[in-house]
Amino acid sequence: MNAREYLGRIKHLNKEISTNKAMLELLEESLNTNNDADVLKEIKRLKQEIKNKLIYIFEIKKNIIKKIYNVNDSFLRTILLNHYINELTLKDIAKVTNFSYDYIKHLHIKSIIAFEESNKDELSNYK
Repeated sequence: MNAREYLGRIKHLNKEISTNKAMLELLEESLNTNNDADVLKEIKRLKQEIKNKLIYIFEIKKNIIKKIYNVNDSFLRTILLNHYINELTLKDIAKVTNFSYDYIKHLHIKSIIAFEESNKDELSNYK
């Protein structure tokens, strides 16, 4: 797995978090409208299962962010964090930083290389 694929996992994790949170909300509503003891027990079990899954997902996200912080250059880290964690486009990052889009594109490539170099061992374990 290359750095872009590895970092791209964040988008999928964010979608999974949103989906699980929406399911939790539906289960909360069901708890309020259902009186059957067996159903309530199952809803509570599902809620706990989803909460455990959310904790697991947050741990994965936290580990990816830690790996971004292995990059020594703070501006390159900022690009990685904004693009992969905050899901800003490179054009948005260019606007926010007052740099040209082409320059940010160039720095994005540099940041990917820096990420790969600072996380070689970890990336080689993911396939």
